[in-house]
Amino acid sequence: MKFTIYFESPFWIGVLEEQRDGQLFAARHIFGAEPSSQEVYQLVLHDLAALRAQMISGVRLDETPTRRVNPKRALREVRREMSRQGVTSKAHEAMRQQIEQRQQDRQQITRKEREAEREHQWALKRDKTRQKHRGH
Repeated sequence: MKFTIYFESPFWIGVLEEQRDGQLFAARHIFGAEPSSQEVYQLVLHDLAALRAQMISGVRLDETPTRRVNPKRALREVRREMSRQGVTSKAHEAMRQQIEQRQQDRQQITRKEREAEREHQWALKRDKTRQKHRGH
């Protein structure tokens, strides 16, 4: 488990990364202003379980065998990767998947609520029509 704090304008963000079963899970916490060490300690004591509960979906880690690479090529690749990403792209991918999963869940719940409301309105309209038909 790894917790990284970085500045992404205009907020300070903490990213919790954890590797389980060959997958990388990640969750983020937005601090706002620069967190003091006491705030980080409180987060670890009280909110760590909530952050871990947010880690629903993970990204499969590549476990390909490595072969010897030319040191100059390796240095170029490292520079390219460092300029391209701040926090690991796998962590961002895991967080993006979690956000998409929550959005889909929310959409399904909203769709069901909307359908239930339509059914309710239709039932009221039907009952009103029946009452009028009876002449009351």
